[in-house]
Amino acid sequence: MSVARSIRPSAAKARVARLVYVAGYLPSNGDSMYKLSKLDKQSLIPKYWTQADPKAHSPASIRAEGIVLTFCADCSPADQSMPVATHKAEPVPPLATPVALSAAR
Repeated sequence: MSVARSIRPSAAKARVARLVYVAGYLPSNGDSMYKLSKLDKQSLIPKYWTQADPKAHSPASIRAEGIVLTFCADCSPADQSMPVATHKAEPVPPLATPVALSAAR
């Protein structure tokens, strides 16, 4: 699955000191982010995923001990503190709901 995209010409002319691409998914009709994420066999998310009550679709998060390893293992120690400090549980339905694409999208 390729998610590579080019920078718009107008953005290239702007004063951009640094551009960082973290990650992204490009779903097809009927895909969900959860379904696409399962294709990444090297992902650490399943190992550290936690949810109080999965049957009730409770918010999910990554356990504290896995945040750095999952999201910024190559970051400097100073940069690693930010995702640990700001990580919070997220609602599950947006991750699991399949997208419905139209011709306009």
